[in-house]
Amino acid sequence: MGLFRILKSIVNTEVMGEEVVSTIEKMYAMSKRTSPSAEEHEILAEICINRMRARSGKQRSEEMEFAALSQSAAFTSLPSPINARALGLYILSQERPDIINQHPKFSAEFHRLMAGAFDPNM
Repeated sequence: MGLFRILKSIVNTEVMGEEVVSTIEKMYAMSKRTSPSAEEHEILAEICINRMRARSGKQRSEEMEFAALSQSAAFTSLPSPINARALGLYILSQERPDIINQHPKFSAEFHRLMAGAFDPNM
């Protein structure tokens, strides 16, 4: 993220929301490059664990792993990289519900993407 974008995200919550989602997408892309044989669920769960650890400051635990596997399961039915974007929007809703409330576009996009998890034609 460039310096201007960092400064803008501090004062603009919409930009901050986009940065959170973009960060998840970048983490996903990096994981796909560095671990090409990893399963989608494994990659998505690992992203969840990393964010949980960052938020809580706690070490990785079995409870954290279970929660990450549970949270990321719904996103595995989406095609790549849509699954990463949907996960990013979910994480945004968990970390910054204020942004979700201020900018309904994030919630609308999440619901549109997740409809694809249940639509075999997507």
